[in-house]
Amino acid sequence: MLAIAHAANAQRNSRIREQLAAFVDVLNRAGIEPVLLKGAIRLIDGLYPDSGWRTMRDLDVLVPAAEFMDALGALGEAGYRLVRPLEQKHKEAMVRREGDCVPFEIHRELFATGRRQRLLRGSDVLSGSRPAMIESARIRLPSTVHQLVHLIGHSQIGHSGHAYGRIMLRDRLEAAALLHWHADNIEWEAVCERFDAAAYRRPLLVFVLALSDGGFHSRPMQGPIDALTALQQRRVALQARSAAMMRLSLYTVWYAVVLKLQIMEREAGWPRIVQTVRRLLLDRKERQRIAEILVRGGPRQW
Repeated sequence: MLAIAHAANAQRNSRIREQLAAFVDVLNRAGIEPVLLKGAIRLIDGLYPDSGWRTMRDLDVLVPAAEFMDALGALGEAGYRLVRPLEQKHKEAMVRREGDCVPFEIHRELFATGRRQRLLRGSDVLSGSRPAMIESARIRLPSTVHQLVHLIGHSQIGHSGHAYGRIMLRDRLEAAALLHWHADNIEWEAVCERFDAAAYRRPLLVFVLALSDGGFHSRPMQGPIDALTALQQRRVALQARSAAMMRLSLYTVWYAVVLKLQIMEREAGWPRIVQTVRRLLLDRKERQRIAEILVRGGPRQW
């Protein structure tokens, strides 16, 4: 069954590569050379032994912020349609052409909030990228350092992996492959400086320690580990080995986040949190409203 799934995914990725080439060609004709991100890079750079190793739900590209609307206009004329309405606050837009295997997500920034953008800005990725080709279309690829920072930041911060105590197998494998094949191109001081600048040092350390725990790669960073980082590392290791602990952590963190949002929605902040919680406990209608949100929503499994 595994061989069948691998062969099917390799065939699918071959089709996706053709669709990526057509997508980039549309942008090139508008004078735009996009930077490939995440899984889209793996269709070009040969990091894995073959393309069947990587599964993809969508393809991500980065364009200069000043050319974002021009890119959407050119794609719209070529038959690509927005998957969801575009709002001013969004840093990305998802488009799809009828018949394509996957949609394309066009970014003007890699992260949504100001603090996360200190981790890695779109302008830094654009200026540090190198030219490449897919068929006859021109693309750009991020530097290895930027790929690694984006991978860890997206996994542990953007998708809340650090809060949930999870590191997906796909992310471990891709980071280990980058560390193995591109070790000479990775300056760990530059990686650490970016996470330090955004006050995200612990998610970086825990991710790196998890690579050694899973046998993917020896620890590339030296130095003392504080008690909270060591505790989080043990949590990640335990949840990776226990489905029960994984579900318990998932539900606990998810419900805490939802409750926090409900409290902040009611009070527009934290100053009166004690009074708010007291009212939630005493007011039956409020309890029912919270319960409905928790039950109907529910945390997303992985």
